[in-house]
Amino acid sequence: MSTIRKAVEEYLALRRGLGFKLYQEGLWLEQFVSFLESRRSFRITTALALEWATQPAHAQPSYWAHRLSVARGFAQYRAASDAQSEVPPLGLLPCRYQRKPPYIYTDSEINHLLQAAARLPSQSGLRPRTYTTLLSLTARILRDWLRESPAAPSGPLFPNARGSHLSRDGVQYLLRKHADVARQTCPSLRKKSVSPHVLRHSTAMDLLQHGVDHSVIALWLGHESPDTTQIYLVADLALKQKALAKAGPIKARTAARFRPGDGLLQFLKGL
Repeated sequence: MSTIRKAVEEYLALRRGLGFKLYQEGLWLEQFVSFLESRRSFRITTALALEWATQPAHAQPSYWAHRLSVARGFAQYRAASDAQSEVPPLGLLPCRYQRKPPYIYTDSEINHLLQAAARLPSQSGLRPRTYTTLLSLTARILRDWLRESPAAPSGPLFPNARGSHLSRDGVQYLLRKHADVARQTCPSLRKKSVSPHVLRHSTAMDLLQHGVDHSVIALWLGHESPDTTQIYLVADLALKQKALAKAGPIKARTAARFRPGDGLLQFLKGL
């Protein structure tokens, strides 16, 4: 194992020990090291970091900037033990990410997804209950699930078929299967991408529409700032219409017609 590859492992272990997940970042750093090795370089240079970050060529500038920031973070760590390693300067790939308004599933679309999950084949009946509970996740359904779940108190809340923790990939895979079934009876889902993250958006929007303060939703979603939750206000036309209705029409006074005095008229005649 090369020294720089070992340094990546140590860097990721250190960051993950502090609570960072670094799923995508870990994959990118492994690719970055492979790229350096393919260039027969065992030190980080700004030129190589920039060349790697701007791949693929058709990607968005925000994607390149994110990749370069990951390489920069590792380069800062590496420079502490290797003085010849270069740290790419800030602003090398300036790009301000423009967050797109989230797509929000309608109640009908969510109901079709839940119906598809409820039809999952299962010998014990646990599988469909697991996924309908996971997708809906209301307080009442969660209480019912806790009473019915055969899992031990110390076990996972949502176990897979083997009784262990559900993986992210497992949830994504089964949600994709439910979406395929739901599309057969819900045409609006046929051209839409279905993912757990979009369901998260829809849940947040439902809370917002029922009057939950956006700062509480930000805390529940784990947003760093309530400002991030403002995107849901932008996405929901119904909330915009309610805000406009509360504003009401602007009451403006009608301006009186100007009537010049005799002095002004006499002055104008003398010009």
